[in-house]
Amino acid sequence: MEHASAKEIYSVQATVRTYESGADGLMKPETVLLWFQEIAETHASCLGFGYDFVTSRSLAWVEVRLDAAVSRLPRWKETVELRTWTAQETPLLARRNMEIRDAQGNCIVAASCLWAVIDIRRRSPVPL
Repeated sequence: MEHASAKEIYSVQATVRTYESGADGLMKPETVLLWFQEIAETHASCLGFGYDFVTSRSLAWVEVRLDAAVSRLPRWKETVELRTWTAQETPLLARRNMEIRDAQGNCIVAASCLWAVIDIRRRSPVPL
């Protein structure tokens, strides 16, 4: 996974809620994906390229690929840090890296995904 400087990283604190946990007290895997989707959109909006930007132009962000590594899932009531940063991969693809870090700063979940912007009407990719 590509590293970024602190100024390029967007981060937020979050606490795992009951409905985001399974009977074992661990965060559900689908919750990890939902959190990553939410922080990606929030960060894209902060950069000026979020949901409102693309929909106003009849465009959409489409996730093309996701690779993830989980050393452990956060527990119910655990407060963690979500981090994300981006890099252009090709003229048509953007890479977004994401992490969940525990209170000690250990990376417990890491993911890297590729995104493309498509023209909704033409159903074709648009250069970034």
